[in-house]
Amino acid sequence: MSSDRYEANPAGLRQGVELIGALPDLAKKSGDDFVAQQAEYQGAYGYDDEFYQQNYPAYTEANETLLSVFREYGNAFAYLGSATLGNLRNIEGTQQDALEGINLQNNRLDSFGDGSGSGKH
Repeated sequence: MSSDRYEANPAGLRQGVELIGALPDLAKKSGDDFVAQQAEYQGAYGYDDEFYQQNYPAYTEANETLLSVFREYGNAFAYLGSATLGNLRNIEGTQQDALEGINLQNNRLDSFGDGSGSGKH
């Protein structure tokens, strides 16, 4: 459903930006934790026998793919945070422009009439 109204919650967006800002670090930490945990399994595929040669490359590839996913999530979260912050700045700028326009019009109205500053003419 579309609306002709323009509504925003700058405080909520600011809180969202702060929360989103923590996500890239969490994604990196998850990747680092995964690498640390994988070190516990070093040698599980042997070291240079037929089983190792047959299975270790796929194991390594799967681990690299998972680490890549963690990195890409981190990048996506960073871009999301940046976009949300840009949106917040746009909203705050629009809000400030509107308030300045209202004040300008009020000042113009105050200059008319009996000089009482009532804004009535």
